Amino acid sequence: MLFSRSAVTTAAGVIVALIGFGVGFPLASSGFSAIQDLRLLDRLPVTTRLGAVLPGDAAVRGVARSAGSVLRARHTGTDSLYYRYLHEVETRDSDGDKRWKTRTDHSEAVDFLLEDDSGRIRVPAQRDFARIDFSARQRHQVTQGSNRYTEWRIEPGDAVVLFGTARTTAMGMEMGFRASAGPPAVVSGFDADTERRRFGRSGVFRLWGGLALLAFGVLGLALALRIHRVLAYLTLLTLVLGLTLLQFGVQMTRADLEQGAAAQAAREAAARARFADLLDVPGSPYREIEALPSLNDPRFATLAPTRRANLQAVREELEAARQRLAQQFRRFPERLLAPLFGVAPPQAQRFLPAAEAEAVSRRLAAEGTMRLTAGWVTILAWMGLLLAAGASWVGFGGVRLKRWIENLPTSKTSGAACGLTELSGEVVMPEDEAPLEAPLSYRECVWYEYKVEEKRQSGKKTSWRTIEQRSGRTAFLCRDSEGAIRIEPEDAEIISRHHDTRREGRLRYTERRLEVGDACYALGPAVVHGEAADRLCLRAGELGEPFLLSNYPERIVMLRKAFFGLAFLNLALTALTLGLLLLFATAGSFSPADFLLAALAAPLYMTVFMLVLHYNDLLFLRERARRNWSNIQVSLRKRRNLVRPLNTIVGKYLEHERSLQEALARLRTELRTATDDPGAAARYLAAEQALEGEFRAVIENYPKLRGAKAIAQLTTALTRLENEIALMRAGYNDAVEHYNARIDTFPDLLFARFLEFVRLDYVAL
Repeated sequence: MLFSRSAVTTAAGVIVALIGFGVGFPLASSGFSAIQDLRLLDRLPVTTRLGAVLPGDAAVRGVARSAGSVLRARHTGTDSLYYRYLHEVETRDSDGDKRWKTRTDHSEAVDFLLEDDSGRIRVPAQRDFARIDFSARQRHQVTQGSNRYTEWRIEPGDAVVLFGTARTTAMGMEMGFRASAGPPAVVSGFDADTERRRFGRSGVFRLWGGLALLAFGVLGLALALRIHRVLAYLTLLTLVLGLTLLQFGVQMTRADLEQGAAAQAAREAAARARFADLLDVPGSPYREIEALPSLNDPRFATLAPTRRANLQAVREELEAARQRLAQQFRRFPERLLAPLFGVAPPQAQRFLPAAEAEAVSRRLAAEGTMRLTAGWVTILAWMGLLLAAGASWVGFGGVRLKRWIENLPTSKTSGAACGLTELSGEVVMPEDEAPLEAPLSYRECVWYEYKVEEKRQSGKKTSWRTIEQRSGRTAFLCRDSEGAIRIEPEDAEIISRHHDTRREGRLRYTERRLEVGDACYALGPAVVHGEAADRLCLRAGELGEPFLLSNYPERIVMLRKAFFGLAFLNLALTALTLGLLLLFATAGSFSPADFLLAALAAPLYMTVFMLVLHYNDLLFLRERARRNWSNIQVSLRKRRNLVRPLNTIVGKYLEHERSLQEALARLRTELRTATDDPGAAARYLAAEQALEGEFRAVIENYPKLRGAKAIAQLTTALTRLENEIALMRAGYNDAVEHYNARIDTFPDLLFARFLEFVRLDYVAL
């Protein structure tokens, strides 16, 4: 049975790993490509004058005009240069819910012109239709009966933004969309920032989705290979996510530098060619861009105003591109990686006089960077960070419980000590108590949960509604080869392999139970039994200690808790990554540095988590020992309250036994310090045992003493308290042993020294 369950778990882990890695890498790469497209769009300033457009990658804005033919929109018949027509039909499912089903979805475009007062560019939208990503405003929607018609259109006279590759043809400048490299081909009825944000949103969510799948691929791999060590798992997860983001960051840096330098070189070459035409003025001594003074110089008075404006626009855009590229080479990590990639920074030349270049610098500073400014993006970013915090808390609880299961040694029932204890044995019933009867299987058990559900159907929707739910539990014994210990399962978390389900018509019965005769694994606080001070029992503690019962072996329980905790840590790290990526997006640039910082999130998270985990372990072990010592102090105070009446009785009825009185006086003196010092407590207990023996001898020698009965009751109570303290003393020494061992091992000894965790003293047995 265990082998079968293990095989199923391994197979499930392998499937999760294959899906996670097989889908995660392509999806993350797709998101990264979208962000690279965004970077290309962001590096292309929108040309303000069409007459100044240079051959090469370009972003232009102008007014769309017909090049000789127009389209008739399918539903409204409106003259259009591009339209998308959507016809939907209203349908209702068996539940009566309304939804729209697409009947027709058709789009079409025609070649058109983009123009402004400085010139025009031809846009082959019909020829390159399949390559273009059209983005148009919704201009029409109407519902007629059960039909809904919607149209998105770009009409003649609309303001349009284009991203593509400009080139010179026999018919003039043309915006082409067939280049295999360069920016994504976009024809949009919105502004440039809207399109950039669209690419940014798509890229971020695809990238995050890919990283989340990679993270769960790591979880599947850990499940298949039984990797349950937190440090090993977080290291593996950090390597996968961190190296993926690191690779993307380095790849983006290289692409930005190489493409930026190549684009600037091509832009300068095209500008020089264009200047040869624009400066074709008889007698002009200027043939180089760098040598040109301000165009307001009287020597350029013969230039036509349009030509002069175009010339100035070319110079400004060339200078702006040079400054952007220079800033890019000065940023981190580009300035460190550029020499490794063999990419030289741009020359420090200017294409404008100093005053005009400074004006371009101020304009660039005012423009800033593109940001995902939508409010929902910021909200989602903070929700991701809050989810990361919540998932970390839940995952921390699961991992902490797993570490307790793994690190606490399994005790024999005869060697159980006060405090958190781990036991393994068999479920048996006490001789004077009867077991429960499970309501579905009629099996003898000590705990069951029983639920009755009714199947409810509404149309195609089916749901199960609980109509009865109850549970029962009774105290039992965990018996091993050396004895038995009582367990009271109230408020315990119970994990059982007995799970029965039965269907009868529309009813479904479910039962889980812990049977008499089952194997018993128990982890919980051992306390002194109220009716027998010389015995312990396991019951729910008052300080939130874990209390876990199961009929699975310890390793199965440990693995279940481990993977529960690791799954939530997985969720926390992916939510943290999403929050950081979105915060970087709202802050501004999707730069390579953002990816490198996001890559650092995984190792930083791992480091902080392990620090907190180790600190919590040491704190738990120390407080466990201190709590056990507090229990001993309480018992010692009880004994002090018994010693006082003993002193009175002895003084009244046993005045001739001066030595006994002197011993009681010494006992009172010892007791004053015993509650504060483990060493003094040991001396006190030794003195008390000697006194008790002497006291019993007096009673035997003087059986007719009137105080003998009272004295006998007091000495019996002292004996019970002595047994109680003996159990507590063993529990305290056991806790001290675990604590002292941990603060002497690496890496906990570093925490112990830095945070002043000192060794604790034993109480001598």
